Amino acid sequence: MPLEDKVVQQAVAAVLEAIYEEDFVGFSYGFRPGRGQHDALDALHVGILRKRVNWVLDADIRGFYDALSHTWIIRLLEHRIADKRILRLIAKWLKVVIIEDGRVTRSQVGAPQGAVISPILANVYLHYVNDLWVQRWRHTKANGDVIVVRYADDQIVGFEHEHEAKAFLHDLHERMRAFELALHPDKTRLILRSLGQSPELVVVLQPGEEVLAQVAQATQPESVSLLGALVRLVDRFFPPIKVLHPLPLHRFDARTRGRSPVR
Repeated sequence: MPLEDKVVQQAVAAVLEAIYEEDFVGFSYGFRPGRGQHDALDALHVGILRKRVNWVLDADIRGFYDALSHTWIIRLLEHRIADKRILRLIAKWLKVVIIEDGRVTRSQVGAPQGAVISPILANVYLHYVNDLWVQRWRHTKANGDVIVVRYADDQIVGFEHEHEAKAFLHDLHERMRAFELALHPDKTRLILRSLGQSPELVVVLQPGEEVLAQVAQATQPESVSLLGALVRLVDRFFPPIKVLHPLPLHRFDARTRGRSPVR
């Protein structure tokens, strides 16, 4: 891509970012200024800790950047962008030239990988296709607690009730299909977080991987009393521990300053 195109794309991306940052919902964290994967992990940690989350849906869109519909993205942009020159530029950038067997064609779907404009276009697409729909679904169809954290095309949704989790997954499949997308059959899964009084199952998310960790519960009275004696001994002979890395809930509370409840 020529340098001139990159400069113009950066300028257009900055304009779109300024417009849509006012519209984007709070649980969207990917490719947004001042937000990153660690903020998404903090929000997920706080949501699971403070809300009644028994079922966790890990949803991944199959080949999202390769399947993004050019027709739909232009139609969605027209909700907020009235300048036809900007829309024509974006339509031009989306149609990547493909050379195969000596034949030159232009792609009809997908966003160019690595292009400056692609992240903001992906966020706009998912804002209308996913985020606003999820927001409406949980306010109109869910009776229990529902939390949502989305980073780019990966999404974690927590539910209190199993039937609501399965109903949401079914509706999400239909929603994606309506906009020429599909959930990845292998990477999309519904996970049971807890089973009655059994040791708690916690979903631990790291950038790029998902780990299901089992947290054992100490229930023996003698172990509790021994732990208490050990803590008192440490407090007596050792200086207090300085916390250099705040807990996720402390970071989340400091970042939102109490204005943003767990979504």
